[in-house]
Amino acid sequence: MQPHNWKISSIYCSIALVSYSQVCGVNLAEGKLLSGTLSIQISGLRSKKGTLRIGLFNSKETFSKRGKALRSAVVKPNSRKVETSFKELPYGNYAISLYHDENDNDKYNLGLVLFSRERYGFSNNVKPGLRGPPSFEAAMFLMNSDEKVVTIKLH
Repeated sequence: MQPHNWKISSIYCSIALVSYSQVCGVNLAEGKLLSGTLSIQISGLRSKKGTLRIGLFNSKETFSKRGKALRSAVVKPNSRKVETSFKELPYGNYAISLYHDENDNDKYNLGLVLFSRERYGFSNNVKPGLRGPPSFEAAMFLMNSDEKVVTIKLH
């Protein structure tokens, strides 16, 4: 039986704790949850009419479901590119779903044969499948810094 090397074990434990704190968003020195500002840059708007309706989600159970967003924003576009942000967002996994409500009726309007009349987008610029929005996992990104920028091009 070989003697246990406590120095090596303590180094591995330190590395594991630092990695855990970065992924889980915990400041070990102060015992606080880490948070940052998430900036969302949106392009591909057809017009400056109406509003952009943005939902930020943190679980697959709520992703893209009306009224279930962790945070939401309604933004009036002043150009064909829009930027907005969510401040003090705790570190973690998130996904964004949004649409350009051009007629401002607070509904996502579909045309004939379920084709979209209004433009939409998701984080990671994933496209929806034939049966609805993409999965949370496909649109998911990690918020793990003081500032993060997500760009979304509307379809």
